[in-house]
Amino acid sequence: MVRYGATCAECCQRNFERELARHGIGSEHVVPNVNFFMNVPVGADGTAGIGESQSRPGDFVDLRAEMPVLAVLSNCPEELNPATGANGPTPIRAVVWRPR
Repeated sequence: MVRYGATCAECCQRNFERELARHGIGSEHVVPNVNFFMNVPVGADGTAGIGESQSRPGDFVDLRAEMPVLAVLSNCPEELNPATGANGPTPIRAVVWRPR
């Protein structure tokens, strides 16, 4: 695959597939993901693009699981993706709170 003029670049899909494989889950079970901090503008004609992220350091999302879940996070490894702001991937932090 060629993306952003490069071949064999790492991608979020591969991140998901590799991690799920460690749990015995095949790539056919990768569900559509949610991009909380990615800017995906949709044109009037329905086409989608990738723009520079509008999120800033310290932005966050709280999620609540009502049952046991396996959550896989991917910090977009595509250095040439405009969503990274031409800076490459930046660190993320995930905190898991357990009820008492």
